[in-house]
Amino acid sequence: MNNEHLYIGRFRQDSWEFLLFVVRVSGEGNISGAVEIQRFGATQGTFSSSGVFKTRQQLTTHLKQRACQWARSRFAQEARLEAADHGASFR
Repeated sequence: MNNEHLYIGRFRQDSWEFLLFVVRVSGEGNISGAVEIQRFGATQGTFSSSGVFKTRQQLTTHLKQRACQWARSRFAQEARLEAADHGASFR
């Protein structure tokens, strides 16, 4: 993310690190944010909040939930690929 975004925290899950940012504050005080996804020090992607929030805590909670959902789907995808490499199949 760039210097214009306000860093509000980070958390780790396995080898993934999720950096949380406020990216926009409206005139009414609503905020939106983004997550930068890193693995082994390299940025793997980003995604934005889906909606606007009144407090930084609400935004942080939302971004963490989205990051955890993303991580679960990514872990499942990696498990399927690893199993396929070993001849297993998932239905």
